[in-house]
Amino acid sequence: MEEGAIVGGSLEKTVDKSYYLCTKQQYENFDLELSAKFNTSYLKINGGISFRAKRVSNSNEVMGYQADIGYIDANAVPQFSDFTPKDTAGIYPLWGSLVDENRPNTSRYPRPDIFPVIIYKVANKELVEKTIDPEGWNEVNIKTMAPTLKF
Repeated sequence: MEEGAIVGGSLEKTVDKSYYLCTKQQYENFDLELSAKFNTSYLKINGGISFRAKRVSNSNEVMGYQADIGYIDANAVPQFSDFTPKDTAGIYPLWGSLVDENRPNTSRYPRPDIFPVIIYKVANKELVEKTIDPEGWNEVNIKTMAPTLKF
């Protein structure tokens, strides 16, 4: 915690793997509202809010859904989804994308040899560019009503 915010990562040192802050309580239906920000001008960075997720045994990973935030290489989007951006050069925004990752049955993942992940719903680039401040605080809302997901 720094100045009332949960902080992940460091400006001085590269983060070598994913880290997760998890609750012990399980929630079936919820409406989660939060603000998120990357404290960097380097935009090829991403993270997310995992939900309906469980810890992977003997690992620091979790398996389940994730509301993604941040950006990835645009050429990675078609490898992990059924969507191909118009321009696969540069970065693509993940803000608002729905991801599923690290489940034991890897047959659902398009490229489990690279990473066990699928992007079910890819963010609308034009909408993200209009509404997200890449270097500022952004509002994130995740609402689940079993079995529906809205974000």
